[in-house]
Amino acid sequence: MLEGRHYQNAYVCDNLEAGIDLFRGRGLTREPMIIPVDQQVLTPQGLKRQKGRICFIWIGELQIELIENEIDEVGIYANCLFEWRPAALPPHLLRRR
Repeated sequence: MLEGRHYQNAYVCDNLEAGIDLFRGRGLTREPMIIPVDQQVLTPQGLKRQKGRICFIWIGELQIELIENEIDEVGIYANCLFEWRPAALPPHLLRRR
């Protein structure tokens, strides 16, 4: 990873396994670990539950983060409910400074 370069795309998907399958044959060199996340988030309205699964895929120097939401009391993924269609997904982009 080089400083000042784009290094991560993050996508919200309905099915993590289907998302991983899209990266097979596109540089995916090893099976990614799926990480369950279940946490309480402190908001101005009090504690809210955020539950889902994530995984990270490295292709060259680009990290792909896939996010599958299960419980979204915070509402952070409320506008991201759709079937996995990579051409239709606006990625969340990160750049290292």
